[in-house]
Amino acid sequence: DNWRWGLGAFVVYRLLLTLWGIALWRLGIVHSSPESPYYYGLPPITGSLAGPLVGIWQRWDAIHYTRIATGGYTAFELSGFHPLFPLLGGFVSRALGLEPLTALLLVANLALAGALVLLHRLVASEFGSHTARRTLVALLVFPGAYFLAAPYAESLTLLLVVAAWLCARKSR
Repeated sequence: DNWRWGLGAFVVYRLLLTLWGIALWRLGIVHSSPESPYYYGLPPITGSLAGPLVGIWQRWDAIHYTRIATGGYTAFELSGFHPLFPLLGGFVSRALGLEPLTALLLVANLALAGALVLLHRLVASEFGSHTARRTLVALLVFPGAYFLAAPYAESLTLLLVVAAWLCARKSR
């Protein structure tokens, strides 16, 4: 039940975000400009399929995480980002031969899927399956949940917190 509801919620959420991103990209609402100083020298991802699926996420902290994943902490402004997420992204990028941003998206979304499964398990054990399902829906419809699917560290943090909570309940 935990797997079914956690992964089911993830798939629906991810599908809706992907469709929303494609629509924004196709309507020209999301812009990418190679001249923008906010890319810090990274080339914008603009391909016909890569743009709406990956390039749309190439914004703000995702750019800094990509920089860390590829070159480490090479600039002062990168010092505010914790290392585990970009370290995992860099490892996945090299191990699977993926673009760094794609690897960071993969890490973030696998962490989100795992967090939803564990969160369902945690809440169901305490309050029942019905409340656990409602918890997943409440989490994912909250506007800030957008950052859980983005190539940011929030989903990994959620996964580690819920896993730690479950371990603490079992006195591990």
